[in-house]
Amino acid sequence: MVFTSQPLATMSGITSNPGVPANMKTKNRIRLASLMIVPAVLVAPSVAHADEVAVTESAAPKVDAVVNSPQAAAEKTQGGEKAEASLASIKARAAEQIAKRQKSLTEWSADIAKAKGDCGQNAGAATRISSTQAALSALATQIQSAADVATAKPLALQIYTHHRVYLVVGPAVHIPLACGAQSSRAARLLTEVANVQTLIATASAGGADTAAATALVNSVGPLVDKAKAASIAASNSAASIVPDLGNEAIKTSNAATVQAARDQIKAADALLDSAAKALKDARHSLSGAKKTDRESDKAEKSAERSAKKAAAEEERAAKKAAAEEERAAKKAQREANKADRKAKK
Repeated sequence: MVFTSQPLATMSGITSNPGVPANMKTKNRIRLASLMIVPAVLVAPSVAHADEVAVTESAAPKVDAVVNSPQAAAEKTQGGEKAEASLASIKARAAEQIAKRQKSLTEWSADIAKAKGDCGQNAGAATRISSTQAALSALATQIQSAADVATAKPLALQIYTHHRVYLVVGPAVHIPLACGAQSSRAARLLTEVANVQTLIATASAGGADTAAATALVNSVGPLVDKAKAASIAASNSAASIVPDLGNEAIKTSNAATVQAARDQIKAADALLDSAAKALKDARHSLSGAKKTDRESDKAEKSAERSAKKAAAEEERAAKKAAAEEERAAKKAQREANKADRKAKK
């Protein structure tokens, strides 16, 4: 290796250079200023130690000037402002999403209060709603109290993983409500069985052939029993699902459970439709029952509409809400990641 006898200060260009460019990014200016010190350590051993110290000490003020420059201070302030803005964005988004869910939970609580039937899960659904509301309120306080993005980000994501309002609580409330509506309809059909049996007895006493009507009426009970069994099974399974806490396997299992429960509700509706048709055909087979037939049809159609409306509304609202929650969760994750990156700059 060939070494130079030229003074280090001259070789490094520090004394001949008026300074580091002022318009250069702070981190690049620091790097450049630091590199200007390197020759004092790496240049030939023949150079006097005093020269090394002189060069190092002459360059040090330049490094300090870069680090403590107004531009560096401004960039540091700007980074802090970005972090604060990101934190504020996370808090605002979380407050909006929690308020939306609290509103839905309040509406569902009202649905339970005015339910026409109960498969045994209404009280549990009401308790789940109240506990979820309390948990969301506590989470909201934690998020708003967070001092930085690193603390606020995981808390905000709990809205979508730990408190699955639309993917878990919604089905756990509305499928049991649909079951309750079907239970009410089933009771109405069994009452109608007794009415048609009275008509059969009257017609039989008058000498009419009631064999067909009797067979039809006798088929209603088993159909209603099967419908109730399917409906109650749906209600019980929907009530058993829990938040996935971010676990994809549990999330997938919950979705499968909810879909199976909805299929059972639809199957129960079909069975009740068959029971209602059997009663209607039984009445039609008897003479002199037109007025009773019209009144029964009206009552049955009302009960049928109520049960089917409850099931249809639950499925429609749940699917819409689930899709919306998935979009919101992904958006929250993107925003949180973006805020995290900004905070680190």
